[in-house]
Amino acid sequence: STLSSSSAASDVYKRQELKFPGIVMAKQASLPDNCTTALISQLGDDDYTFDAETELAIFWQTFNEHYAFFHLEDVNWDDTYQFALNAVQPDTTEEELFEILSAMVAPLKDFHVELRNLNTGAEFSESRKPDLGDIAIIDFITVNAIEPPFSDDKFADFPQYFEEAITKAEAAILSHVPDGEEVHFNEYGTIIWSKIDNNLGYLLFKSMDHQAVGSEGLSIEENLDILTATMDTVLSDLNGVDGLIIDVRFNEGGTDRVNQNIISRLIDTDLVAFSKQTRLGDGRTALQEVVIAPQGSSNYLGPIAVLTSATTASSAEVLALIMRERGDSAVIGERSAGGFSDQLIKTLPFGLLYTISNEFYVSNSGEEFEGVGVPVDIEQPFFTLEQRETGTDLGLASAITWLTNF
Repeated sequence: STLSSSSAASDVYKRQELKFPGIVMAKQASLPDNCTTALISQLGDDDYTFDAETELAIFWQTFNEHYAFFHLEDVNWDDTYQFALNAVQPDTTEEELFEILSAMVAPLKDFHVELRNLNTGAEFSESRKPDLGDIAIIDFITVNAIEPPFSDDKFADFPQYFEEAITKAEAAILSHVPDGEEVHFNEYGTIIWSKIDNNLGYLLFKSMDHQAVGSEGLSIEENLDILTATMDTVLSDLNGVDGLIIDVRFNEGGTDRVNQNIISRLIDTDLVAFSKQTRLGDGRTALQEVVIAPQGSSNYLGPIAVLTSATTASSAEVLALIMRERGDSAVIGERSAGGFSDQLIKTLPFGLLYTISNEFYVSNSGEEFEGVGVPVDIEQPFFTLEQRETGTDLGLASAITWLTNF
């Protein structure tokens, strides 16, 4: 067996909030002057009047001071502001301003930059890499020989096609489960595990959201307790396997608290996982080292293959980043999505909520993978039309081979 006992759960770890490392604040006796004087009115104030140019200026300045990755797509933010300012007119509406702001951030290709108009429900975000939905819709167009102009009626059957595509990809995975072996699920089907070919364990995480791996409506701590109990069951069911496959190819992220809870069950000594820092003017804050302590009543210590795809995003790709530091582990599949930073949440006076990427995740060797994703040790495509139609999974097959020959 590759399971060993460990009771080294860290009190510091338990105290962390959603962000990791947590933010330490010092209470002040009074507000600074710039928080009490010359304030800009906002929606709900008696004297508020929508002014598109003022809203634009606040939006531009906030990104100018905090956004960390203009260089990735060579975006000149000053030029972007001038283009946007020329587009704003005295009679520009909220809806029109939303489109202008969306056009400003689209070239960043950063899915952690999101715009949400809380009044109209309009949303915008742009990704650098195609996700599973993007792949499926291109295949749908090809299979059905759909030609421009594209209209909604031509894609009426796409939701069903996409659902069937996911089902086929999952069926290819489950084809490796031997006859008579049980496949296990958590409450929401976001965690799936089973023994598969060659006495290996397979463990799929579809989300890193604490409510998805726990239960809706519960606190982060309560859901982490549920995840810990689930991992107890997983490790018991997979006891005695010769290797473990962790699959995060469908996983679009959640919170680092979840990935670190998982990692804590795969180590027996403290693991320096990565470091974080935040943009500060033209420089950065000091690096904060993230250390994960083992926890739980049992821990898997054998070889692990981590399966990633271009859809593996945010805290899911942070898991892959950490696993590169674990040893006896390989990342197999496709480079991840390349979006690590937590989201700095801001609002505009007229009710727009927007988020900014302002953090750097740095590996122990000083590498940064924002925009490019975590590299793989063995490259294999995922979710291709050919694999779905033939019921094959090249990434999983490679993981089985790597672990069998470990």
